[in-house]
Amino acid sequence: LIFYFLFVELISSMLLQHLQIYCTLIVASFSNTFFTDEFDRDNISLDELFKEEEDDYITLLETHGRMTFDGPKNFPNPVLAYVTPWNNHGYDIAKWLAPKFTFISPVWLHLVASQGKCSIAGSHDIDQKWIAEVRSNNSAVKVVPRFLLQYKDKVTAEYLLSSELFQNICFRNVVEFIQRNGFEGAVLEVISQTVPILTDQKTQNVDLAPLLQMIINFAEYLRRQKKIVILVVPACTADADQPSLFNETHMQKLSPFIDYVSVMTYDYNRFGKVGINIAPLSWIERCIKMLINSNNNTAEKILMGINFYGYEFDYKVGELEPVIGSRYVEAVKSEKPKFVWDNMTNEHFAVFKWKVINFPNLKVIKAKLNLAIRLNVGVAIWDIGQGLDHFYELL
Repeated sequence: LIFYFLFVELISSMLLQHLQIYCTLIVASFSNTFFTDEFDRDNISLDELFKEEEDDYITLLETHGRMTFDGPKNFPNPVLAYVTPWNNHGYDIAKWLAPKFTFISPVWLHLVASQGKCSIAGSHDIDQKWIAEVRSNNSAVKVVPRFLLQYKDKVTAEYLLSSELFQNICFRNVVEFIQRNGFEGAVLEVISQTVPILTDQKTQNVDLAPLLQMIINFAEYLRRQKKIVILVVPACTADADQPSLFNETHMQKLSPFIDYVSVMTYDYNRFGKVGINIAPLSWIERCIKMLINSNNNTAEKILMGINFYGYEFDYKVGELEPVIGSRYVEAVKSEKPKFVWDNMTNEHFAVFKWKVINFPNLKVIKAKLNLAIRLNVGVAIWDIGQGLDHFYELL
């Protein structure tokens, strides 16, 4: 009889654990667009939808710090690696694994437009010694810092968009700065902060024509000096029925003037949602295919964004916050979670008692790299200071 009750208690405990996993993910999901038209979850069982991954705990703890310094480059297409000062492990990754990367983009600089002049902020972060160490490990790598455009106010923004003279002042400053510091080019991030200025407040329509022309002017300035131009562009909308801010028409217009676009396909939560998804694989594929024209000659200019970070969702309070690799590993060590694979989104979850963390594992990264190979595009990693060290063995 004692053994009978122990057996019943064991079975009940197992059922409760499975129920907790399903409930946690569903609560997180319903606060997002997890159940949207993009993912047809009708007539699918929970066991089919969420597959428990039994061996992830040991694999993670034993291999997350593994790194092969002299390993081969496995990914055949271009790789852009963003490096941020606030995740400084990325500086070491860029040095140690420089042969894996085509472009290194330190997130140091701001192009600040104000009162008829442009200044470049953030130059105090430039580390020429580090750049030299990166290049010593890969003489072919291109250092292309990101320039984030900032406007002092709306009047300044409107003036910059409409005045070619003002644009020339700004772009000349950037070109001279790049030449002075020995950079091979620039990553320009300008669309997301400019669109609100171009949006009609009554109709909510956006006329991107002035912005696209400004980008072309900037690109021409750089390319005359044989510098690389990479433009950061937003990903498509989460809802396939809604128009996307940047589409094939815009890509076609800019393609002759730029070298690459870095697509933010790690930004699914950008669209006013509060849930746990970061980058469902089918959404990424839709976003990238949308930019590739029928002749397929724009694919080689696309860098598909890959997140090396995760999100933590506390379903008691409904709060979502980003998680980097080191914090994720510590969370797993402190409370052994259940690991779950979502077959619909190709995302990986660690389910704890009161929270769930969506953090990529090797299976997630490999699926995205394989997608990039199939679509014949490169990748852009945001950012290499956030991920787990064993991710880089796939590159």
